[in-house]
Amino acid sequence: MISDQWIYVVWCLMALLLVGTGVARVARRPANSGAPGVLTSAAIWVGLIALIVLLYQGAAFWTNLGSLFR
Repeated sequence: MISDQWIYVVWCLMALLLVGTGVARVARRPANSGAPGVLTSAAIWVGLIALIVLLYQGAAFWTNLGSLFR
């Protein structure tokens, strides 16, 4: 599917996106706003990244399992 080098590139881009959005939110967030905090935002991003990884690993597993029957 995807070569190993591209997986690392995707991980780095997701990490940069996570850190960048966290820093940007802290920099422009008013003190008493109801927006989620940095930890909540980080938890959401970690959950999203974990979901993407699980979907990718699941697709790879079922593809490999299907290739056994060809």
